[in-house]
Amino acid sequence: MRKIYLVILTMLLIVGCDNYSSQLQRIEEIEAVGDNDPQLALLMLDSIKPSTRKCSEYVQKKYDLLEIRLKDKAYVPMNSDIMVRELVEYFDDNGSSLDKQEAHYYAGSVYRDIDDAPRAIDHFLISRDIALNNAGCDSTMLRNTYSNLHYIYNNVQDYQNALLMAEKELECSKHFNDITATDYIHVGSALKALDRTKEAMGYFDKAYALVTTNNNFTKDEVTTLLYHYTRMKNKEREKKFFELIEKGDGKRLTSDEALSLAEYLLLIDRPDSAEIFLRKVLYDETYPLSVKYDAAHRLLLVNIDISTRDTLAKYAAEFIEVSDSLNLGTRQIAAATVNNKYKYNRDAEAEEEMKAKQEMYKRLAIGVVLGTFLVIAILLMMYFRSKYNTVRTLLSKDVELNNLKKAHIEMMDKIQGKEEELNSSRSLLDSKTEQLQQINAEIDRFKEEVNSKKEEMNRMQTELEEKVKQNELLLRSLHTFALAQDAEDVKNKIDLAIRGRYSLQDADWGSLYQAVDRQNPSFIQELAEKLGAFDEKQKQFCYLIKMGLSNGQIENILDVSHATIWRWSNKYRDLLGLR
Repeated sequence: MRKIYLVILTMLLIVGCDNYSSQLQRIEEIEAVGDNDPQLALLMLDSIKPSTRKCSEYVQKKYDLLEIRLKDKAYVPMNSDIMVRELVEYFDDNGSSLDKQEAHYYAGSVYRDIDDAPRAIDHFLISRDIALNNAGCDSTMLRNTYSNLHYIYNNVQDYQNALLMAEKELECSKHFNDITATDYIHVGSALKALDRTKEAMGYFDKAYALVTTNNNFTKDEVTTLLYHYTRMKNKEREKKFFELIEKGDGKRLTSDEALSLAEYLLLIDRPDSAEIFLRKVLYDETYPLSVKYDAAHRLLLVNIDISTRDTLAKYAAEFIEVSDSLNLGTRQIAAATVNNKYKYNRDAEAEEEMKAKQEMYKRLAIGVVLGTFLVIAILLMMYFRSKYNTVRTLLSKDVELNNLKKAHIEMMDKIQGKEEELNSSRSLLDSKTEQLQQINAEIDRFKEEVNSKKEEMNRMQTELEEKVKQNELLLRSLHTFALAQDAEDVKNKIDLAIRGRYSLQDADWGSLYQAVDRQNPSFIQELAEKLGAFDEKQKQFCYLIKMGLSNGQIENILDVSHATIWRWSNKYRDLLGLR
C-alpha cells in the first residue's frame, strides 16, 4: 500500500512540475548564464518561479540555492539567513556531495554579508571539508572558499590563518594553471600583516609582473597593489598604478580606490587632496564599516599636527564611533574560537559514529542469539522425526549452545565493565587536562606580567638616562654661553622647565632675552634681518638655540609639537649659522 502511495505521489509531482528533469535542466542552464551575466540570470530565474513552485521540494530548494548564488555573483548583499539555514538543513539530509558543498559555501557567503564572521568561517570550513573528502565536488568553488576564508580571517585580524588560506587558494590556482594577480596579492597582504615584509614584497612583485606584462587585470587588483606599494614606500610602482587608476572608466570610485589614492597623495606630500578622498570614504553610507575604520584612522593621523584642536577632536570622536561600531576585539575573539568549535563538532560526530557501530554490534549479537533459538527450534522439530541416536546428538548440541550463551553473557558483562572503566578514565583525563590548561594559562599570565615589568623598568631607566644627559648638556650650554651672574635665576628656571617641573612665565622670558642681548647686542637685529616676520614662539626658539640648547631640551620647554621643532631647527639654525 505504501509503495502504491509513493508511485501516485511521484506521478502527481511530475505532472504538476511540467517535467521534473526539464525544470532541473532549465535551472542548470540559468546557472551557466549566471557565471558570466548574473543580472540577466536573475531575470531568467524569476521567469520560471511559478512553474518551479509546483515541482518537488528538491527542485524548489535547487531554485532557492541558485537565487542566492546569483545574488552573490551580482554583489547583491543578503540581509537574512532564514532561507540559507533551511537550504543547509535540507541538502545535508537529501542532497549530493556537490549540493552540500554549495549549500554550506553560500551559507558562509550570507553570514559574511551580514557580518557574522564566526558562522561564516564555520560554514566555509564545512564546504572545504566536503570538497576535499568527496569526489565530484566543484574545484572552482573550493578555490573561492579559500579566498573567502582569507578575506574573513584578515578582517578579524587572524593573519596566520589568513596566510594559510591564501596559500591554499594560490595552490588551487596553480593546479588549474589559472593564476591571477589576486592570488599573489592575497598571500602578500597576509605576509605584510605578519610583518614578513620582504616575503610580502616578493608576492606583490609577482602580481605586478602579471598586471604589467599580460595587461589582464581588474580595478580591484590595481587599487590594492597601489595601496600596498604606497604603504611600503615603493614610488616607482606607485606611480605606475596611480596612472592606471587615473585612466579608469570614469565610474564612481570604490572605497578601496579612494583609500589607495589618499595613501598615494599623502606620500607625495599632498595632505589636503588626500583628506578629500578620506572624508569621501568616511561620510559615504554605502561603504563598509571596515573601510570607514581605515579612513577615520588615517584622517586622525593626518590632522594631528596641522589641524585645530576642535577639528582634531571631531576626527577623534568619529574614529572612536567607527571603532565601537566595528567591534574588532569581539569579532577577533569569536573568530579565534570558531576553529575549536568546529573541531569539537567533528569530534562529536566521530563519537556518535563509534556509538552507532557499538549499537550495530549489539544488534548483531542479539541476531546471533535469536538465530541460535531458531536453530534450536528446528532441531526440536527434527527430534520428532529422527531416531533415538539423533535425539542424543541434539541434546548434546543443546548443552553446547547453553554453554555458549553463558560465555556470551559473561563476555558482555566484561565488555560493559571495561566500557565503564574506559568512561571513568576519560573523565579523569579530561579533568587533569583542564587543570593543566589552567596552570599553563596562569604561567603565561605570570610571564606576561614579568615581561611587562621588565619593559617598564627599561623604559624608566632610559628616561632617567636621557634626563641626566639633558641636564648635563644644559649646564654645559649655559656655562659655555657665559650668562652674567644676575641671570643665575634664569638658568635655574630653564633647568626646571627642561625637566617638566616649571613653565617659563613672561617675566622669565624677558630676563632670558636681556641676558642673551647683553652677550650679543646685535642678535635681535640679526633675527629681524634674516627671519623677517616671526611670532613669539619662533623668537623663543631662536633665543634658546642661541644659548646652545638641543631640540629635545627646547621641546620640553616650549608647548610645540616635535614635528614643528624639527622643521624650525632645520630652517633657523641654517639662517643663523648655529649648526
